[in-house]
Amino acid sequence: MTHTRIPFTGHADPNQIVVKEPVVNVLITVNGKVPILCRSKNGETWYDLPGGKPEPGDATISHTALRELEEEIGIKARVVSHHPVDVIQHPHLKGTNKVFIHCAYIEGEPRNCLAEEHEDLLLVEPQEAVSLLGTRISPKVGQALLNINQLSAPQGCRPGRLS
Repeated sequence: MTHTRIPFTGHADPNQIVVKEPVVNVLITVNGKVPILCRSKNGETWYDLPGGKPEPGDATISHTALRELEEEIGIKARVVSHHPVDVIQHPHLKGTNKVFIHCAYIEGEPRNCLAEEHEDLLLVEPQEAVSLLGTRISPKVGQALLNINQLSAPQGCRPGRLS
């Protein structure tokens, strides 16, 4: 499947980035592992990064990313860059764009907080994440995931523990 890139202003200020009908997905690792949510509907199963659509209280896509991490997998994080890693047309939802934000883990025990929406939460190596996500991400996002553990976290972040 070919991804169509959606142009955006390119400014680091998240208020300058306007994306029509976004779904925000978060690139993050917890102890070097990427959290991947398993979903299924009508007999079809797929994997996705944590994230979701903005709500009225979200001032920016960065706020959406942080809120969704807490709601879906119960962790707190910081945004590494308010500039998206990539913005693509959603490969399965016409008229919707996927915005990928890079965050750094702060604290919390990753868990499947929305069992009614997700069958499971997996913590996988970045290479396995890229394989599981397939066409739900762009090559640029895939490369970012492969290099995610080499990127520096914002000052003040500390690695967390998984039992």
